Amino acid sequence: MDIMTSLEAMTAKLDRIGRRSIGLIMTKGALHEGHIALIKAARAENEYIIVSSFLHPHEFSSEEAYKLYPRQVEEDQEIASKAGVDFFFCPSYEGLYPNGSSTYVSIYTPLMNRLEGQIHPKYYQSFLTTANLLLSCIRPQRYYISEKDFQKKALLSQLIRDFHYVCEIRVLPTEREADGLIIGSRNTLLESEERRLAPLLYHTLKKAELAYQRGNISSYKLKLLLETEIKRYYRIQLEYVDVLEIERLTSIETIIEEALIVMSIRLGSVRLSDYIYLKK
Repeated sequence: MDIMTSLEAMTAKLDRIGRRSIGLIMTKGALHEGHIALIKAARAENEYIIVSSFLHPHEFSSEEAYKLYPRQVEEDQEIASKAGVDFFFCPSYEGLYPNGSSTYVSIYTPLMNRLEGQIHPKYYQSFLTTANLLLSCIRPQRYYISEKDFQKKALLSQLIRDFHYVCEIRVLPTEREADGLIIGSRNTLLESEERRLAPLLYHTLKKAELAYQRGNISSYKLKLLLETEIKRYYRIQLEYVDVLEIERLTSIETIIEEALIVMSIRLGSVRLSDYIYLKK
């Protein structure tokens, strides 16, 4: 596996070997089983796999959150190598933006500023700017992402259409712990009691699913159920809950055929988000 720390070195290498079949996986580092699942899927479909590891300061709600995010570069490189990655791209901020970043990519859609976008106003702008840079320079044929990142996937799809990139988005099932908690890098920041409470997010969503299966199709009632359940635990702070139409991710009042319920909570200093699909 080659380790690259600058975009110039990465693109020069790809120019030499050709760009026949490339799979790209963008990460913030701290690789885990969810990332490994994406790598395995990419390995089966591509000649070359590139995993990027980059922390953009604006993708965090505060400087403290940015500093607290787990960093394990050497371990990540070992994980990536064992999983079959060809190129591990881990630039510093200066390595990716040597002259600073004065140009940003925004998509003029309400989705940019809803859900996760309402918590982190600059989050998707920073993500899309970096994604656009990698898509234009690396030119992958396939981009791999987890189902849990449905909002990111929707915005990235629009970016790909608008810039006419020839790149397919491959969506893989979300990897979870045995107790239902989504596997994620931030889980390591949870204290022991917070880790015990964290799976309640998913199990509460499952209660809403059961209510829907029993005939409750009112978004208001389902959201009230979720808010009431999660507020029973004083250590859990609810950030948002919504019922969405699956394609456009817009809020709906009544579930006709199917829907997506999303909820975000805070446990101590850690934010956790989860979702569940409702289908007849």
